[in-house]
Amino acid sequence: MSSPPVASSLAASPPAPAKWLGRRLLHHRLLVAAALVPLFISTALVLAAGGVLRRVVDSGLATGNGEALTFWTCLLLALVAGLGLAAWVRLYFSADLATQVVGQVRRQAAYRLLRSTPEAWSQTRSRVVSDLAADTEQLHTALVVFLPMALRHCVLLVGGIVLAVHTEPLLAGILLASLPVFLVPILLLARRLRQANRALDQETSTFSQGLSEAWSGVSTLRALNLTRVFDAQNESRLAAVAQVARRHSRARANLIAMALALALTAAVGVFWLGGQAVVAGSLSAGALSAFVFYAVVVAGAAGALGEVAGDLQRGLVAVGRLAALLSLQVETPEAKAQSGQGLISAPLALSLEEVSFSYPEATRSALDSVSFSLGKGSFTALVGASGAGKSTLFRLLWRLYEPTSGRILCNGTALENFSRYAWRNQIAVVEQDPVLFSMTLRENLLLACAGRRDEAANETPNTLPSALPSDAEVCALLTRLGADSLLTRLPGGLDGQLHNGGAELSGGERQWVAIVRALLTHPALLLLDEASAGLDALSEEAFRQALEQIASEKTTLLVIAHRLSTVQAAEQVVVLDAGKVIETGTPERLAKAQGAYAQFLRAQSLA
Repeated sequence: MSSPPVASSLAASPPAPAKWLGRRLLHHRLLVAAALVPLFISTALVLAAGGVLRRVVDSGLATGNGEALTFWTCLLLALVAGLGLAAWVRLYFSADLATQVVGQVRRQAAYRLLRSTPEAWSQTRSRVVSDLAADTEQLHTALVVFLPMALRHCVLLVGGIVLAVHTEPLLAGILLASLPVFLVPILLLARRLRQANRALDQETSTFSQGLSEAWSGVSTLRALNLTRVFDAQNESRLAAVAQVARRHSRARANLIAMALALALTAAVGVFWLGGQAVVAGSLSAGALSAFVFYAVVVAGAAGALGEVAGDLQRGLVAVGRLAALLSLQVETPEAKAQSGQGLISAPLALSLEEVSFSYPEATRSALDSVSFSLGKGSFTALVGASGAGKSTLFRLLWRLYEPTSGRILCNGTALENFSRYAWRNQIAVVEQDPVLFSMTLRENLLLACAGRRDEAANETPNTLPSALPSDAEVCALLTRLGADSLLTRLPGGLDGQLHNGGAELSGGERQWVAIVRALLTHPALLLLDEASAGLDALSEEAFRQALEQIASEKTTLLVIAHRLSTVQAAEQVVVLDAGKVIETGTPERLAKAQGAYAQFLRAQSLA
C-alpha cells in the first residue's frame, strides 16, 4: 500500500470541523448514499404510518368495515416490517462507513505522527495518542449514532409539519405558533449540556494525564515514597470529575425530562383541540388520529434534536482535534534530492562550514559558525559541557533540522542534495537513552537493517526483509563486544520477548542492544551520543576496543562523550562551548594545551 500524500507545510489553521468531516465523507460517497437512502426510506415509512392510521380509523373503525380494518392494519404492519428492514440496512452501512472513515483517519494520523517535523512536535500534546484513540472512537459513535439520528429527526420534523398542515391546517397553525414556546427551553438546556460536556471532557483528560505521568515515572514515585501524595492528587482530581459528572447528569436529565414533558403537553393540547373539532363534526376521528400522530412526531423530533445537539457538539470537538492533528507538518521530499544526486558513496567524509542553527522561538543560537571536518573512516569526539550544542549538532546530522546558515558537505556535496531517506540509509545513531520496542531481541537488533531498503521502494513491508544478518552474525557481534550475556540472561535468547521498551534489561544492556543494532547495518557514518553512559568499567573497555576496530573498518565515527576514557583513541577532538568550537586537535595535544579539554581531564582524574 502506497504512503499517503505528504503536505508541504503546516496548515495555517485546521479547517472547520464540519467542513473537514464533509470532505472525508465525500471520499466515501457510495457508502454515504447506501446509508442515507434507507434512512430516508425509514423516515418516509414513519410519516406514511400517519396516513394509514387515519384509514384504519375512518375506513375501518368508524364504518364497522372488518375487511377494510384488516387491510389497513396489515398495511400498517407491512410499514412496520419495512421500517425494521430499512433500519437494519442503514445501521449496517453506517457502521461500515464509520469503520472506513475512522480507519483512514487513524492511518493518516499515524503516518503524520511518525513523520512530523520537530517544529510540529511542540504543537502536539503529550497525551496525543490517547486523545487520538478517544477522538476516533467519538467520531465512530457520531457517524453511527448521532449524525444519522440528527438527520432522521430533521426529516421527521419537516415532514411531520408538512403532513400536519396538509391534514388539518388550523390545528397545524396553532401547533407551529406554539412551537417556539416548546423549543426555547429545550435549546437553553441543550446549551447547558454542551457546556457540561466540555467541562467533563476537560476534567477527565486532566485526571488521565496525571495518571499517565505518574505511571511513566512509577519507579521514581515509589523510590521517593510519593504514592500517598499522588493518591491524594488522584482523589482530588476524581472528586472534580465526579462533581462535573453530576452537573452533566443533571443537565442531561433536565433536557430529556423537559423534552418529554413538552412533547406530551403538546400532544395532549392538540388532542383536546382536535377532540372539540370531532365533537363539533368539523373533523373526522381518523384525521384527528393522524394529526395527533404527526404532532407527536414533530414534538418528539424537536426534543430529540435538542438532546442530540449536545452529543453532536461533543463529536465536533473531537473532529476539530483530529483535523488539527492531520494538519501537522511532516517532512517532505526535497526537490533537489529528487532530481539531483545519486547514491552516497562510502567511505564517507564530512565537512561543516560555518554552520549556525537556532531553534524556533529560541532567544539565542544553539550553534554559532561551527566548522570542522571528518575524514573518511576517521574517529572524532565531540566534547563539551551540557548545553554546549553537541546534541543539537547531532540533530542536524540526522537531518531532523536544517542549518539556519552554513553548509554540511558529504564527500564534497551539500547534504541538502541528498534526500533524507538516502542520507539516513547511510548512517546509524545510538542515543544516550536508547529506544527499544515490544518485540523479540532478534527483531530489535535487526530493525535498523530492515530500514535499509531501496529508496524507490516506498512501501512498508509487513515482515522484515529476507536479506538480513544471520543469527550467527548477530551472536558473533554480541560476543565480540562482550555483550553475549544477553543471550543467556534473557529467556529464549534471540527469541526472547522484550516488553515496555526493554524494561527487563538493565540500562547498560539496552545500550548494548542499540549499539549492536547500529553496527549490524555497517554504516558509513556512526553517531554515538553518550553511548557508554550506562556501561560498567569492563563493558566500557570492551566498547572502547570496539570503537577502535570500527574506526579501522573505514566507518566514519563521531562520538559525544562526557566520559573521556572512551575517546582516548580518537584521531580528533572537537571541544564545543555555548555553540562554538573553542578547541580542535588530538587528545594528546589538547591535554598538553591546558585548555578546556585538559580541565575536563583533570575533573575526571584522567590526566
